[in-house]
Amino acid sequence: MTGAEATVVRRQVVVNAPQAKAFAAFVPESPDRTRAELEHRHLDRHGPGWQSVAEGVGGDQGWPLYLARYAALFSREG
Repeated sequence: MTGAEATVVRRQVVVNAPQAKAFAAFVPESPDRTRAELEHRHLDRHGPGWQSVAEGVGGDQGWPLYLARYAALFSREG
């Protein structure tokens, strides 16, 4: 990664729910699914050691974990 790209963490998940039900502000994947996409920018503004913040939110125990939990809420519905 270079420059600004290195200071950004992006993660996404697709849930099996209509857009209005999942969250109105996210961009719809299809009529029955919604893509929830998160982006944390300007991580370098955290100062020295900001790379640890990026690793924390981008790592398995950060946003991927919480996006998976969010998606799981909709997979339980019948």
